[in-house]
Amino acid sequence: MKVLLDDFKVYYEKTAVGSPNVLRHLFYTGTSFRPRWNKVEGATKYYVNVYKSDEEGNIGEQVVTDLETTDTICTVRNIVPGVIYRYNVTASDGTSKSQPSRYVVLNELQSPTPNDVEIAADGSYTATWEKIPNALFYNYYVYEDRIAENDGEFTLIDEDFNSVTDAGGSKMDWTPGNEPKDIQTQVKGYPKGTNMNGYFAAYWAPLTGGYVMVDGWNYFYDVEKNVQDTETGEDLKRYAKFETPVLNISADSSVKLNVSLWGDYASDDQDKEHNYPEYQVNAIAAMVVFNPETGLYEEVERKHFDLDKKTWKNVECEFSKGYEDAKIVIYATDGPSVLYIDNLKVTQQLKKGDAFATCIECQPGLVDAKASVTLPADYAKKNIYQRVVAVNNHKSLFLNLEYNWYSGPSELQLIHEASETAINDATADAAAVEVARYAVDGTQLAAPQKGVNIVRMSDGTARKVVVK
Repeated sequence: MKVLLDDFKVYYEKTAVGSPNVLRHLFYTGTSFRPRWNKVEGATKYYVNVYKSDEEGNIGEQVVTDLETTDTICTVRNIVPGVIYRYNVTASDGTSKSQPSRYVVLNELQSPTPNDVEIAADGSYTATWEKIPNALFYNYYVYEDRIAENDGEFTLIDEDFNSVTDAGGSKMDWTPGNEPKDIQTQVKGYPKGTNMNGYFAAYWAPLTGGYVMVDGWNYFYDVEKNVQDTETGEDLKRYAKFETPVLNISADSSVKLNVSLWGDYASDDQDKEHNYPEYQVNAIAAMVVFNPETGLYEEVERKHFDLDKKTWKNVECEFSKGYEDAKIVIYATDGPSVLYIDNLKVTQQLKKGDAFATCIECQPGLVDAKASVTLPADYAKKNIYQRVVAVNNHKSLFLNLEYNWYSGPSELQLIHEASETAINDATADAAAVEVARYAVDGTQLAAPQKGVNIVRMSDGTARKVVVK
């Protein structure tokens, strides 16, 4: 087939006002969202248009036409959960309009809401929730409260990886510095056999020596090429990373990380022009926190570790404070090869009676909207919570890549109230009275507030109570 062109011309239309630069939308609920954009010089109003679409980027029926606002954010309502949309924004100075912005995809997952559960005498129960449109599977988590018995440094995570395996119970048998030529890693996975449940890793492998490895080869080249899907705004860098479980570490004190790392020293086998230079693989540790506005886990603080050439090095850092719904992520960086991770420990200064929720069970990849659970034998003395995350795959229009994206996590839902809520010594004075009351994030309360309250007593002890 031939295509013949004649007298072909390209025109550039200059408008009185520029096109808006659209930012990531906020507060997706399934039936509404809030698009936003940067202010355009000279613009007095803006128009938002929304269309049905698909994963290939085709534009279909228009569902919102010229929604007008004078602000740089608005609310679009009456959308349908599970439908893919694309939208753009046009600026106006009152007499003329700009060219529309680029189309921005709206392809989100609602946060699931788990139903109440009935726990049997042996601690077993079945959790259920409504199916989420477009969700391929679900991750289900169970948390329990841990209580600081005294003032001082409290261990949140103490992981030696001695029994770590992948989800299928397998592990690799090479050692640092003796890797096979073609390393086989898992693109993503949930490690098993760890002291705490809920870890996640990408481009990783568990080792028989009792540590884990992440391969920074992809990350090194993706960073160099600055890979990003310009159509969706998604960051497509294939991060080699190891994530801790999500923790509620909201106490107002610093969080310390101590970990053993081994970084390879490897050549860039694609840089022939510079005679294949060698690079040291180093590491980054970052505190990431869930932002309910954007529905994403976002980095709030990071530390960089310079490692020694092909040898274990114990490193430590201190993050300025803890956060609710936070996790610590360790990345391989700076070099096109492997990073080994061992003896991961996270601590925080807590006061007697401070509580935080820690993950005791993680069931990833559930196809059905349900999970079967048997709680530990001592569960009756602890507050137990559940939460669910919906998951799907997204295909980039920019590169032939697929990557997971997630709903926001459901709120931690209390499913069992501890039969013993006093957080004090057995010899505490029974005549002690309440002197202060706090929310779990440390905010002082003037009166009881629905949910978990921390009550400080006149004898210096604390009680954890659930207000319904």
